[in-house]
Amino acid sequence: MPERDEQRAFLIAAIQHEHDLMQAALVHERDLRESAQAAVAEALRKQAHEYERRLDELNHAHQKATEDKAQFLLKVTYEAFVKEFDTWKLEIVERFAADTARQASSSKLWAIVSSVVTALVTAGVLWVMRSPR
Repeated sequence: MPERDEQRAFLIAAIQHEHDLMQAALVHERDLRESAQAAVAEALRKQAHEYERRLDELNHAHQKATEDKAQFLLKVTYEAFVKEFDTWKLEIVERFAADTARQASSSKLWAIVSSVVTALVTAGVLWVMRSPR
């Protein structure tokens, strides 16, 4: 029986050793899972922080874009202004041309009237000079 007791002790020791190895592996596995969970939690925290930073940048960029947009005219508004401005310029040119034509005709009329008056005065002077005294 001593042999049987030795075998039994050997098997108990082997089983105990296997149990200890499994316990160590289980502890190691638990530590790895806890480390992985901590790493995932840290990664999620960093990701949330990065999302918050990007969102702040986007909000600021949107606000800046809105402010920049307020500084510019719409194409429709600009085209309406250009059309109105061109109409105004055309009116000015037409008025200037009409005034120039009026002045030119007035100058011609003045020249004709001056010539007629000069001719009449000259004729009157000549008539007076030829008449017997």
